[in-house]
Amino acid sequence: MAGQFDHARALISRTLELDPTLVWSWDRSGWLNAYSGNAEAAVRDFEQATRLDLRRPNATRLTGLGCAYFDAGRYEEAARWKRMALRDDPSTAWINRSLSVSYARLGDRLAALDSIEALRRYSPDITIGKIVASLPFTPSFLDRVTEGLDDLGLSP
Repeated sequence: MAGQFDHARALISRTLELDPTLVWSWDRSGWLNAYSGNAEAAVRDFEQATRLDLRRPNATRLTGLGCAYFDAGRYEEAARWKRMALRDDPSTAWINRSLSVSYARLGDRLAALDSIEALRRYSPDITIGKIVASLPFTPSFLDRVTEGLDDLGLSP
């Protein structure tokens, strides 16, 4: 989140060298790849974490998978994983910032508007600028989020 991707990559690589079964490191690697625009690698890392984890995937991992699929332009999968994350942890309403755009890209405007409304209830003063400033994703990812949220009527 601090944008120190090279440093994070070195630390994550080292932890996986020491213990390739460390679920936490696979999750972190998934997020790092998602932030860096490496959607396929992010999906592989999150799937590896899921295989190694004896518990069910948590909202953080499910959201990561949703973000990776969003980045890959696979909006149906993105929406599916993010809905699962919301079911796992309803307090993660911030997921609606890109879930709404996934719905819009799928042509489901009603679901997209419902998702935007859930985002507004979560954070009444939310704006596109605040969202984009809080996300460490690639410009391509952020451009699609910006465009979609603007089309759905969220304040700039």
